[in-house]
Amino acid sequence: MIKTMAVIKTAGMAKHVARTVAYHGIKRAGIKAAGFLGLLHNPLSWVIIAIIGYLAFRLVGKLIK
Repeated sequence: MIKTMAVIKTAGMAKHVARTVAYHGIKRAGIKAAGFLGLLHNPLSWVIIAIIGYLAFRLVGKLIK
């Protein structure tokens, strides 16, 4: 019983870590792309990055779940 709980906990942590890593990777990639396109000075681009990041994050969450 304790073993199963430990496995479930570990899997949960791994999922959380994978999600966080993926999220930060996406965010960083989004910011890099925006910087490359010279959009960092445009406030609207931040909204677009946020939306894309959120959608990608949701997708990653669904894939990992």
